[in-house]
Amino acid sequence: MQKRAAFYKGLLFLLLISLIACNSKHHLLAEKIAGCDSVAINFFKGDGQMDTVTKVLIVKDPAVVKKIAEYVCEDEEGMKANCGVGGSLHFFKFDKVIQDVYFTPFNSDCNLFSFKLDGQNETTRLSKEAKNTINQLGGLK
Repeated sequence: MQKRAAFYKGLLFLLLISLIACNSKHHLLAEKIAGCDSVAINFFKGDGQMDTVTKVLIVKDPAVVKKIAEYVCEDEEGMKANCGVGGSLHFFKFDKVIQDVYFTPFNSDCNLFSFKLDGQNETTRLSKEAKNTINQLGGLK
């Protein structure tokens, strides 16, 4: 009887651990955008609004597309209010949009990517390295 109880406790523990590990949204996002062959980057005016696109860049280099996808799938962040939008990333596979992702203005303290996943608003961390890479690709300072 004690062996059976210990077995079920162990099984429950493993189940809980696997649910926590597999439920992470950035893993779901990584699976969704894996293998994308291009990414379109839209840079907005810079005032936090999505009203004016100032530059559009299409990236087709597989190594760069993969690196941008890795940035977007970094650590999860809690949602923050009033961050604004500095631009957007649109991941493509065979000329079909797979995922839209927005990034905060680079002068903002929010530092996050935001996107919808399974109908829910989600965010991940916009690292300094990701900012620098996107800026360099766009020819921005």
